[in-house]
Amino acid sequence: MHEMKRAGLPPAVFESKRGVFKVTLYNGYDTENNFTTAEQPLPEPAQKLLEYCRIPRSRNEIADHMGIGTPSYVVKKYIRPLLKAGMLRMTIPDAPKSKNQKYVIVKKENR
Repeated sequence: MHEMKRAGLPPAVFESKRGVFKVTLYNGYDTENNFTTAEQPLPEPAQKLLEYCRIPRSRNEIADHMGIGTPSYVVKKYIRPLLKAGMLRMTIPDAPKSKNQKYVIVKKENR
């Protein structure tokens, strides 16, 4: 359980039905989840991303900081869900694909 949390993965689901015990392990969060449900805490990588984005950061800077070589993966897996959840915002919202686009944390009182 602790390893799943430390890896930023959803917790295992344990089920016992009619003498059959089943454990479901997930290899990632569903990006449609948007990190907004109370039963699924924010994964550690997403928490670290938010801390790092206290000042505006580009997607390349975020990917480098997270040790992920593909910025598009970081956008799909972390940035978009955090944007949808209102935890992160774009510095140029009218031009989401701008090469100058950066992302910054939304303060809790503004969510």
